[in-house]
Amino acid sequence: MSEKRALGLLIQFLRLAKNLTRTQLEELADLPVRSLSIIEPGIRDVDALELQRVASALDLTLDDLVPKQVGKNGQQNRIGDGLTRSTRKSQ
Repeated sequence: MSEKRALGLLIQFLRLAKNLTRTQLEELADLPVRSLSIIEPGIRDVDALELQRVASALDLTLDDLVPKQVGKNGQQNRIGDGLTRSTRKSQ
């Protein structure tokens, strides 16, 4: 499963746990209409600002949405590390 898909599924799970529709979460997170319909299935990446807005709208921290995983070398990595690096390059 891709990182985009895994993150999208996590957002969907947390949204449903709060009994929110996609439209409601988009409004709370100040996201463009229908953003979640392409983020949740992993069709497109989520940028750092969108991820922060989603976390805040769900009363979570960014760390809650980007959990750590342990790699084969035993080092902890964030699932969204690639996202953070690509966002920094564009600044």
